[in-house]
Amino acid sequence: VIRNGQAVAVKAMPLSITFDHRACTGGEAARFTKVLAEHLQRPSVTKS
Repeated sequence: VIRNGQAVAVKAMPLSITFDHRACTGGEAARFTKVLAEHLQRPSVTKS
């Protein structure tokens, strides 16, 4: 990742998700993906 013009090492995790459009709409998939990203980026938002 480039920050302030410098290459910086960061933790990253490759992730791939497949949605079956017979089971859910694109909008539902987008909302799920947004929430998943928020929880992965900020675990403190996850409610137990």
